[in-house]
Amino acid sequence: MLTVHEFGKENKNVILLFHPLGVWWDIFEYVIPILEKDYHLIIPAMPGHDPDRPETDYTCVEEICADMTEWLVSHNLSSVTCLYGCSMGGSVVIRMLAEKTVSAGCAVIDAGITPYNLPKPLAYLIGVRDFLMTEFGKHASISALKSVFDPSKYSQEDLRYIKKVLSSMSAKTIWRGFYSCNNYSMPEHISQPDCPVQYWYGEQEKKARKNDIAYVKKIFPETEFVENKCQDHAEFFTLYPKEFADKLTGFILQVQKLIEAQKKLCRNRGGNQTDNRSEYMADKIQKAYKATENIYDNVMTQGSFFSKLYIKVFWSGTDDNEIARRVLSFIPEAFDGKLLDVPVGTAVFTDKTWRKLNKAEIVCLDYSTGMLAQAKARLDGCRHISFIQGDVGALTFDDETFDIVFSMNGFHAFPDKEKAFSETIRVLKRGGAFIGCFYIRGKSKITDLLANNILSKKGWFTPPFQTEEELRQRFGKTFGSVELYTDGSIVYFKCVKQER
Repeated sequence: MLTVHEFGKENKNVILLFHPLGVWWDIFEYVIPILEKDYHLIIPAMPGHDPDRPETDYTCVEEICADMTEWLVSHNLSSVTCLYGCSMGGSVVIRMLAEKTVSAGCAVIDAGITPYNLPKPLAYLIGVRDFLMTEFGKHASISALKSVFDPSKYSQEDLRYIKKVLSSMSAKTIWRGFYSCNNYSMPEHISQPDCPVQYWYGEQEKKARKNDIAYVKKIFPETEFVENKCQDHAEFFTLYPKEFADKLTGFILQVQKLIEAQKKLCRNRGGNQTDNRSEYMADKIQKAYKATENIYDNVMTQGSFFSKLYIKVFWSGTDDNEIARRVLSFIPEAFDGKLLDVPVGTAVFTDKTWRKLNKAEIVCLDYSTGMLAQAKARLDGCRHISFIQGDVGALTFDDETFDIVFSMNGFHAFPDKEKAFSETIRVLKRGGAFIGCFYIRGKSKITDLLANNILSKKGWFTPPFQTEEELRQRFGKTFGSVELYTDGSIVYFKCVKQER
């Protein structure tokens, strides 16, 4: 079992800190005095890196995850405020998040190492390279270490500590440490963690972390990636402890604030609480649209030369005005039932149609208060239209309330698409129509690059995104009839919910 060190045990909020390879647990000595004032810190000393148990050897990422989970459960701590791990410790956090054996309010993977997924002979060769380099450092003099560690960052005392730790590590620990971190197993089926996740990396190690970042993007697509300026690998908590503590606790407090706001909203509305991740991502989207609400209409309607050029280059010339016309044509001209428009956005495409449908009862819902205010101003004086600020993943309407659920350019932004689909179907009457359009991947490489590397990072889009085939399969299983068409990277559709 692991030796576990605890600080600030009187505090309610728990931070679990996993240290990197090649250092002891006390590498956190500079941040402990700062964090223990407000947090219960749990810091395991990993085997082979434990000065109190020098006879131990490193085991593997999988075993450390199992041992730490067992320790937490035995101490009634199966739920923690934050999981943090750096480098090798980040590998442990990645696997714990994938296994979902421990509940966390949020998680930070600081330059976490991910599996290579390479053929075994090649993986062994890389392991041998890393082993020999570390063995060299183990037997090198402090003067020789100066050529490896930046003297402007690391003092003579720091180098003596590094030398001391390396000398204490057995050959077995060095080999297992590198080989396990680069080749640990992961569950067969991995889903997005139920909490917000950030992946931190130093500006100076960005190239070295390229494959790790790509792997995390693939398995945890809603991860937020944070670059720390002027830093190299595993430097943040040692060289900048105050800034590290501020950044870590700032993330924790941001998530907690959002959850408390959501709880209050749910109490007032009698709804269900969403998970930490969904609320965090929804807030990110809210801020993103707040920053762009004044240019949204211009871009979407191609109101300027530059917006037309943007659509031509990045969206294969797909005309949103024409998409809107086609989607709105699915609605009967004399419709007089109940319609939910989610998200209504600024109503730039729908205002004329909604005004004409004056015998219908239309509810316009959006998470962005800024967008909703513009829609309300655009549709001012329409008594048959109401406006609600709300979350598509936690709708407050009864089952089978609406004859039509209309969703234009929404599903590629929703933070929890499963809940959005579920709620959409729940409030739609049997025989009612789900009508809409949104971005799908797999149609244009340049559009997919834009969606993943710019629009998602800005908060305007939220992965994962579906392909046309995946969407056809989903709709086919859910609805009685499906009309689905594509134009570039945009899908538009009319699906009718099955009758009893």
